[in-house]
Amino acid sequence: MAAHIEWNANSIVDLAQGLHDAEGTFYTDTQYKSYVDGAVETQKDALADFISLRTDLSWDEAYDDLSFTKTKGGNANFAWTGDPNDIDFIPGYDSGGGEGSADRVGSMPSIHMPGVTSDGGLPILHLDTANPYWGFGFGAFVHGFVDVLIGNINPSVPIVW
Repeated sequence: MAAHIEWNANSIVDLAQGLHDAEGTFYTDTQYKSYVDGAVETQKDALADFISLRTDLSWDEAYDDLSFTKTKGGNANFAWTGDPNDIDFIPGYDSGGGEGSADRVGSMPSIHMPGVTSDGGLPILHLDTANPYWGFGFGAFVHGFVDVLIGNINPSVPIVW
């Protein structure tokens, strides 16, 4: 004879407490924090790669000058704490960035400077999956689907490519 398990509303609520879902897997609070921290680290590594390949900075220097601020829309945002002239390859690096085509570099992925920090005026950088102004609409499609749509399903979790 099979064992009978009696469920009630309270036991289901108790079960759900402290569980987080990411990519179809349930995580405890501790596991989820590790998952998110790993995703942030992956984006920081990729951003350091992108910067070091376009400047005279070593990967370690670029990495050390990126300070995580928050995740928004699936993008881990980083304040640039180094010399602003080191990121002069980003159009608009000296005017505060924004959402236009002039504040992005690259195709897939593309670096984006959406603005500056509110406290110190440090440039904020992140990597977009694709530059929406690249590729005769292809970049807009990829950016819209991945960065905007998927990135905002759970906007506090960085997308890992």
